[in-house]
Amino acid sequence: MAWTKLVVFAMIVGFGLLLVRVGQMKLRPDAQLAQAVSPRLSSLSELAKRGDLLDARHRVLATSTVAYRLFVDPTVVSDAQTIAVDIAEVIDADPVEIDQRILARPGRRYVVIDHELDDWQAHAIRQANLTGVGLQAHLVRHYPHGETGAGVIGMVGFEHTGLGGMEHLFEATLAPRDGRLTYLRDANRRALWIDPEAHRPAEDGGNVQLSIDLVIQQFIEQRIEEAVKEFNAGGGRAIVLDCRTGEIRAMCDVLNPRPDWDEVTTDPGRDIHRALGRNRCVTDPYEPGSTFKPFVWAVATELGRADPEEILPTPSAPAYRTTPVPDGLRDSEPASRNAPDTQRRSRQSARCSVPAQPNTRAAAPQQSPHAPNAAVEYADPAPRTTPPPPRSHPSSRRRTTPPRNPRSSAAKYFQDSTPASLER
Repeated sequence: MAWTKLVVFAMIVGFGLLLVRVGQMKLRPDAQLAQAVSPRLSSLSELAKRGDLLDARHRVLATSTVAYRLFVDPTVVSDAQTIAVDIAEVIDADPVEIDQRILARPGRRYVVIDHELDDWQAHAIRQANLTGVGLQAHLVRHYPHGETGAGVIGMVGFEHTGLGGMEHLFEATLAPRDGRLTYLRDANRRALWIDPEAHRPAEDGGNVQLSIDLVIQQFIEQRIEEAVKEFNAGGGRAIVLDCRTGEIRAMCDVLNPRPDWDEVTTDPGRDIHRALGRNRCVTDPYEPGSTFKPFVWAVATELGRADPEEILPTPSAPAYRTTPVPDGLRDSEPASRNAPDTQRRSRQSARCSVPAQPNTRAAAPQQSPHAPNAAVEYADPAPRTTPPPPRSHPSSRRRTTPPRNPRSSAAKYFQDSTPASLER
């Protein structure tokens, strides 16, 4: 009976010591067993390519290529004191700089030495087979035309995701999906078995074609920058549209940080990189002013409520008259602020001696030929005691036909204003 108890006690102590040894080997294994007790599943990633950005004529604006990043695991290198020298001899680099990078991150198992190696450097690292030194494939974004269109195209960050412009707007289309393979391995990291369900193939990102024309974009940027410098302007913006389709062919935004000026437009992102600045063509408000008058004039002439020789009274200023010029239409200088709201001929009409349509409203007193410049400019070439009889030219007749579309606000304005026309 005593022997039985002794045997049972010895077995319990033996199993206890065995469990302690197993726990020790599992938690703190020896260097020889470290690889054997590590997880038996390994994973491989398959890099997918980010989509390209193309202009309207399929010229490449942005594309991606595969590059290799050099990293070191200081905990498994053969000799931490000489690893920097070994790497420097292989890739022709400065060993002091490499050693400083390693010492700057103590205790880390992933220390990047170079983010983008040349092809011959990556090949040399593979041939050297240094312990604790590895290569990591990653994508590098290239912009073949430099900073041309950078404010529209944008750029990508460290993780190869869009940070601004079209790179950010079309991130869902351009972004790739990397592949992944998980397999069972042995102690020597050789593949034993691959589960077909554990494989996910890589999917490249889709290409995006923009309406931007690279040649027009380059020309517009050059001309805007020249004009801003020539006139020392605070900045300049330009948008080129295709009049047939409405597509944007070019979009340019330039800032000129003028010192000692009270009003200076700032853009902190643009100070970092041109592609990170805001595109003021679509973000900042802009008051069109007189540049929008051709659109209003187009509606008026299309509805038949005005012609190029009519004088249109404006609510807050004396009458203006559109003056035909070789390169288009522009409004003449306003009449004198002290003059009554009456139709007067422009300087060009006075030189051509075109008589004015008699005014149906109260006539203004005749001003002296020696009146201020604005009044002299718009005065008749010779004072008349009685106005000449109106001619029967079609352009001198008042338009009394109702508007084609009474609901149109533009047509109603030109109908209510009932402007008088000058004779040709």
